Amino acid sequence: MPLAESVARRLRSPDYDRWMGNAAATGYCHNPVRLVGSSTTLHEPTGEVLADYASSREPDGITFTRCGNRRAIRCASCSHEYKGDTWHMIMAGAAGGMKEVPEAVATHPMVFLTLTAPSFGAVHTLSTDRRKGTCEHGMPRGCRCTHAEDDPERGDAVCPECYDYVGQVVWQYHAPELWRRFTIRLRRELARTLGITQRVASRIVRVQFAKVAEFQRRGVVHFHAIIRLDGVDPVDPFPRAPASVTTAHLIEAIGAAVKKTNVVAAPAPGDDSSRELRWGKQFDARVIVRRDGLDGSLRSCCRCVHRQVRHESYGGSRLSERWPRSYPAREADRAASRPVR
Repeated sequence: MPLAESVARRLRSPDYDRWMGNAAATGYCHNPVRLVGSSTTLHEPTGEVLADYASSREPDGITFTRCGNRRAIRCASCSHEYKGDTWHMIMAGAAGGMKEVPEAVATHPMVFLTLTAPSFGAVHTLSTDRRKGTCEHGMPRGCRCTHAEDDPERGDAVCPECYDYVGQVVWQYHAPELWRRFTIRLRRELARTLGITQRVASRIVRVQFAKVAEFQRRGVVHFHAIIRLDGVDPVDPFPRAPASVTTAHLIEAIGAAVKKTNVVAAPAPGDDSSRELRWGKQFDARVIVRRDGLDGSLRSCCRCVHRQVRHESYGGSRLSERWPRSYPAREADRAASRPVR
């Protein structure tokens, strides 16, 4: 049936208002999931039917629900919903005053952490690399070019022969596990800095995380995370940690955990031995301070998180634009880093 005729029939149908209401209920999702079935709600003691629903009573006999895709190139509506939900979740946890989270959480020990991948070889950057000499292939050991902000060469390997592409793919694949182990190590290091056992620490302080990931120009992810310390209370869901637990303890524990966390990866095809994977040497831990409104480090933190969520929503196109053009394993790395839904 031609599209024009199909639209005309829908507009003339007696259940058009009901159909449009169902579409509006999904936020006009571009690819709604079509469900068929029924449900009945009973009063357990008496068996009385309290409510029942069947998709057969809907237009076309179908119930629509959101696709939930967070990428704007797939569904602008669900992507917008995802960005909004993420923003409010981050803001509620960092500043409070919304989503039934008290504003007092903003006074809890809190840090904005950035974790990066290690170097896999020199890449083209905005800053000039001061390393002198050439590699065995006759290429400079660092970027000596002048690049504009939108230069597509940024992020490409200076010497494709020297760049450890396999190492990048392996690190990328194991990055989620590296993060998981970091969270475990952080709790251990926090207990150590407090001078108590981990079991005792778990009874007085609770570590909370909110994390987003961003692709760098070189095609490898780095993580941004808000880490907050709460107390432990059977009644209050957001108690403050004891006064003896400070942001200084958290900063010290983060530094130790970053250095001690590792993952041993099985040998990749063509490798003779396993690889020990660690975080890059460049990591940044900044104290988040809430004064009046959104200011200082809290404002910077929220801007950064919003930028990562926005970029993630355009993941398909943004990734292809940023991916190093000289990367022969780009598809393998892309598949390894794709989130599982």
